[in-house]
Amino acid sequence: MKSRRPLPASYCVQECSNYAQECSSLNNNNNDLTSSDRNNSTGSLENNNNNESDKVPLREGCATSRSADSVADDARRPSRSGHRRSADSVLDANSSRRVSRSSQGHHRKVSLLEEEGGTLAVPLSNSSLDVGHYKGYLKLSLCGFALMALSYALNVINPIEVVKTRLMKMEEGSFAFSLWKNPPVKVYVGVYLFNITNGDRFVSGEDKRLKVQEIGPYVYSEQLENTNVVFNENRTISFMPQRTLVFEPAMSSGDPTKDLVNVVNIPLLGISSMLHNSSMAFNLALSMLVRHLSSQPFKLLPVDDFLWGYDDPLIKLASTFLPSWIPFSKFGLLERILDEGNNTVTMHLPQGADKTSKQSYFIDQFNGLPAIKQWGYDPEEENRTKCNDLQQTLEGVLFPRHLTPSQSFHLYRKAFCRTLPIHFDRAALSDRGIPIYIYKMADNAFDSPDQNADNACYCDQKAKTCLPSGLSDISPCYFRIPVALSRPHFLLSDPKLLEDIEGLNPDEEKHSTHFGIQPDVGVPIYVKTSIQINLVVRKTRFNYKISPFNNKIIPIFWLQVMMPKLPDHVNFLMDLCFIYGPILQTTAISIVFLVGFALLVLATMGYVRVGWLINKTTISSKNNRAVVAGMLKPVTASWSAQAPIKYSQVQIVPMANTRVLERTR
Repeated sequence: MKSRRPLPASYCVQECSNYAQECSSLNNNNNDLTSSDRNNSTGSLENNNNNESDKVPLREGCATSRSADSVADDARRPSRSGHRRSADSVLDANSSRRVSRSSQGHHRKVSLLEEEGGTLAVPLSNSSLDVGHYKGYLKLSLCGFALMALSYALNVINPIEVVKTRLMKMEEGSFAFSLWKNPPVKVYVGVYLFNITNGDRFVSGEDKRLKVQEIGPYVYSEQLENTNVVFNENRTISFMPQRTLVFEPAMSSGDPTKDLVNVVNIPLLGISSMLHNSSMAFNLALSMLVRHLSSQPFKLLPVDDFLWGYDDPLIKLASTFLPSWIPFSKFGLLERILDEGNNTVTMHLPQGADKTSKQSYFIDQFNGLPAIKQWGYDPEEENRTKCNDLQQTLEGVLFPRHLTPSQSFHLYRKAFCRTLPIHFDRAALSDRGIPIYIYKMADNAFDSPDQNADNACYCDQKAKTCLPSGLSDISPCYFRIPVALSRPHFLLSDPKLLEDIEGLNPDEEKHSTHFGIQPDVGVPIYVKTSIQINLVVRKTRFNYKISPFNNKIIPIFWLQVMMPKLPDHVNFLMDLCFIYGPILQTTAISIVFLVGFALLVLATMGYVRVGWLINKTTISSKNNRAVVAGMLKPVTASWSAQAPIKYSQVQIVPMANTRVLERTR
């Protein structure tokens, strides 16, 4: 017997297409078949369901699905020559076509090669269409679900928040630790002095008001370093802040070593005012001493000497005989105010798993005490008040994370000798577009007790006297010399204070204290703190040269502590976390979600399409129609015209026997 050659796929496809058209026309003649003929044909098909070993494989994909009933119907349809063939002649052994039913009674499919001389049926897999096409769309749907799940996870996890938490973790070597320990920011202290222009006329009584002229600023850059850092077991950190000032000539209005300023004699007026309640004998002795030393109520000094120290006979005498009271021989007001000494500060670190406790960076102790001793705190009595309590205050370098508008703070710096209440003002954007909260010093921070009861403890408890509204006594921290804090130019102060001094012009925008904080990370974006130092002169006796100053508040100078901006590398991180990062994160999440959704849509459309194709290739036993099947995997085929063939599940494809025989010989 000659070897059989496989049928080419192109031939199968062409014949399938041709026969599909023929089947469509033949189906129109189905109505003339009787019920009895159909039953007889079906019985003939069932009798031939015997041997499965004689199946002849053919190229899968060159087929139209036909049921056994459809084969029986074909027996009664006219052939190409126009003659009707009986069911028996179509299904006998000589025509080499056998069709079987399954044991469950379901119709089996056959592949039929049909020509005038006979037919050929070949088995074909029914699962290849289902599995082969569904498998790819299943992968698409899984990828789509995975991408959508990833987008949801990114939205929940919030990578930007993870970066912020990592940056602000307070531990040695972290970004927050380096930012706090040795701040890379530029902090400037601008000094504005009040130069007295009519001192002689005022002392002589010719002028009733003291005239002042503001000069400056003389700007110094402040370098802060927190030394002797110790992490404690109770989630606190102890350290010693060290501040140094360096003159910035480019930012200053003049040279402090050459510029002269006419100021009041603070040691003379201060000591005389401090002793105003002393005995008459003590005041007479002081008056005689002042005359002996030829001390005058005014001094003309270089700015640098006035700020950082000059020789004064009263100070030198006091330091000699009363070193426990005056431990210095030269007097410089700025040096005394900014000399913070060796102080040990202990503050709270962020608590909890999220490291965002509202007590983060609050002071726990200052020099081992939870309150300011100068304002009456006694460790044995534990008599904390709103004026001396430090445990609800901040140092001002770092703030708690996740601030809310309802939160307010108190800031403490030793130079101010008290805490300053800070309240939320408004939400805004920085000049770089970063969201910030604007905080301002409370308007009633320096109000008298009748307007702000919290300030009652700042009054002189022995004398039962309080300063006018707008002033805050800080003399307990400065050797009892009567000095007081206020806003520059007596802003928001008792109007009577302006009546005694000519040349003051309070300006809310220029003289207010406010700063911007990024609420999510608690980092100050900019700072502007303005404080004025004043000399409080009480009613003195037995010295006519200083009597014109009695019961007056004399402005000495005012400071403006500024941090105008953050350094470039900190700005870069801020921009990444609050400007570019959220945009990139939102874009990435959106793209991942949309791609996943698109894959799901494509997979769904694929499922629908494959289902439609499967339904199209399924033979309906009701109307006995044959539908052309899609191309599947090619297989080889061989055919023998004499061999009896029995078939399992197949699909029927009509093809010309003469051409098949020629190509398979």
